[in-house]
Amino acid sequence: MPRIPSAADVAPVGAAASRLPAVRADAADFGLAAAQGLAEFGEGLVAARPLAEEILRKEEKRKEAEQEAESKTHNAEMRETAFQAVDRWEYDGSPPFKAAQQFATELAAVEDVKLKGLPAERQEAARRDSAGVRAAYGLHIAQRAQNASVEALHEKRESTLRLLQGQAVREPLAAERFAADGTALLQSQVKAGALTPDQFALRNEAFRRGLFAAAIQSRPAVDAAAALEAGVYDDALDDPALKDFLLTQTRWRLQSEQAQGKAAAGVLVEAARHGASAAPALSARTQRLMADGDVADAERAIELAQRERQRLERLRYAPAAVVREEIAKLAPAGDAVDAEARRRQQEEVRIQVEAMLRDRRHDPAAYVMNQPAVAEAFAAAARDPALLGHAVAAGLAAQAALGLSPEERRALTREERAQVLAGLDALPPTERIVALGELTRRYGEQSGPVAAELEEAGLSPVEALLLDSSGQPVAWRSLARLIARQDQGRQPKAPEEDSIADATEKLVTGAPRLNAS
Repeated sequence: MPRIPSAADVAPVGAAASRLPAVRADAADFGLAAAQGLAEFGEGLVAARPLAEEILRKEEKRKEAEQEAESKTHNAEMRETAFQAVDRWEYDGSPPFKAAQQFATELAAVEDVKLKGLPAERQEAARRDSAGVRAAYGLHIAQRAQNASVEALHEKRESTLRLLQGQAVREPLAAERFAADGTALLQSQVKAGALTPDQFALRNEAFRRGLFAAAIQSRPAVDAAAALEAGVYDDALDDPALKDFLLTQTRWRLQSEQAQGKAAAGVLVEAARHGASAAPALSARTQRLMADGDVADAERAIELAQRERQRLERLRYAPAAVVREEIAKLAPAGDAVDAEARRRQQEEVRIQVEAMLRDRRHDPAAYVMNQPAVAEAFAAAARDPALLGHAVAAGLAAQAALGLSPEERRALTREERAQVLAGLDALPPTERIVALGELTRRYGEQSGPVAAELEEAGLSPVEALLLDSSGQPVAWRSLARLIARQDQGRQPKAPEEDSIADATEKLVTGAPRLNAS
């Protein structure tokens, strides 16, 4: 096996040995070989230069593409962030420049958070690339702030003008002063650049016309019409067509207000004719709506109605023939001095007498309720329901005393008839029949007239027969058959007193005349 040489196998060589031709290299040989190697290496480098440059260019392009993509991504994120921030932005009254500056500061803070962790040169490059995004959205905020400030100024101006118009409505005689205040406000906005002169002219004209029109309409029609006809508002309106329109409108309003005033006065006259407890008087509003002459006429009519009502009160329950005789005595003799006053008195007496006789025939049972004997009888019936028939008899007797024919007399008032029928309709069939029996017992001998009146008002003939005490034996046999059929053949039994009272409680306790006391 061959042996690997070691240091022990190498013998030192002296300096003289190195000069031997067999050992020493020729200088020429050494320089040529080195030169050839260097030349070949240089040629290799020259040949490899285009390839190296191409590699460098590709690397630079790759880095540029990465930076461009990264820049686009960052800008897109910043645009989305800025868009959301603009969407959430609310105007706080700041000037446009300050609002934009504050928005840019907040957006830069958000960007710093996004770029955190990148190298400083990358962060700076990203900020340079997104500078256009920040500037664009900052300008957008400045525009929005400017628009919001203009809108707020406009709303404040319009609110002030509305307040001036409202004040003119409350104080129409001072309308000129409030109009001047509004004009001064609009002029100040022209000086501030918020309005152009043309805009000022249009807005001021609309404001003044609206203010004076509202002030005119708020005045009483009679005063407004007089002021328009006298030319008080000619300079303020500065428009003959508008003046004619307002004058026509005011005249129509005047007619309407006077009609309303007369109607209100007529209501008071009717109240006096029907014996109103308190002396009716024209309200201040009604007096404003009416002309002075109409107010005086209405007051005289109310006074006359009260006076004649008191004079006719003693005839309220007198027979119709006696009433007519007394009316002939009350009519004054002809006299040229007070002919108009006597004519009004006669007319008032005629109206009240006709109304009194008409009320007698319209609801005679209700008409006699205030007669002392009848009122006392129904008060006793309220305490003791067994006396209800006697109370009804007292009412019928009072109607006969008035001179009403038997066909005109009524045992029940209109309200009582409606209430009894409504109560019966609310009951089941069996309880309805039981209730009719209870009504028969309550009204006693007067159940016949009551049954006839209820039948006339809509009660069925069979049920009227059940209610009429004169046909009670036949009625109760029919009742037994009806109950027997309804119970499907079960043994019929007479209704108990307690069940009858329970079934008809709201019929017999809800009668208006029984509760009158």
